[in-house]
Amino acid sequence: MRLVSTESITASEAVALLRELDPRLAREFNERKFHYTAALVGADTAGFPGAVTLYDWLDVALVRLVLVMEDQLISRPVARAAITAVAPVVRDLLSKARPVSAVVVVPIADRPPWMRQPPVLTSKGHAESHGLGGIHIELAAVIAGIREGVRRIRAANETIRVWSDVKRSTGVVRIREHREEQDEELRVVMA
Repeated sequence: MRLVSTESITASEAVALLRELDPRLAREFNERKFHYTAALVGADTAGFPGAVTLYDWLDVALVRLVLVMEDQLISRPVARAAITAVAPVVRDLLSKARPVSAVVVVPIADRPPWMRQPPVLTSKGHAESHGLGGIHIELAAVIAGIREGVRRIRAANETIRVWSDVKRSTGVVRIREHREEQDEELRVVMA
């Protein structure tokens, strides 16, 4: 056994947390669906078969955002396309600050897909003042209880049983290094 971060949980723990927070939304949600959706939102799921994959609270929040989108009568394909478009921006916002008035606006499907506006992340006031139509999903409601739930779960069970330390593939290491380089370049440009 090895100690893990207080900010990481397994897929089965994440499903249990989602069912606790949103029993109606996650009623039919299972580990397989969680793994698939987590990969869709950009979670680092690479490894080898049988390896324990750990997810941070941001991954769980983005998966919950997909569930909320589908609950708001957005079709599954549209919800998946929308989350693919906004996940990097939402992840960046959530990792830096607490979204007080941030909303994800998903345009209503009143036009063919090639004519629709893409989903956007904006403030509630901006969406209202500019008349951005569609379904508005408040991020504060989506992330409510997730971070605390992850900490509570990890505090109750500090260790995760694995056969041995799981080493990431070299491809994942290169991708992570590339992301860090891009983040550093972005910080330099923004400064």
